[in-house]
Amino acid sequence: MYKFHLEKNNNNTITIEGEGVIMRFLFLFTILLSAAALLYKWRYRVVNLILAISFLRRLAVSISMRMPGFRKKLLPGLFSKQSKNTPSN
Repeated sequence: MYKFHLEKNNNNTITIEGEGVIMRFLFLFTILLSAAALLYKWRYRVVNLILAISFLRRLAVSISMRMPGFRKKLLPGLFSKQSKNTPSN
């Protein structure tokens, strides 16, 4: 079992004493920071992977359509402009 002791010194600094507490914290911090950096680097790939699953795509669309601000910005642009691929008469 790990022993953990938190002590406040006279000069308002906090001392942490324990068996490997600092190393465990640094290790977890490094792992979390690396995971966040990789997710940021591959964010579009991750979003495409998630949205490739039909259930999650439907869930994302239904949640986004419940947001009034998002819906007000998206819907007028979808239906008011004509597509360049469709022939106009």
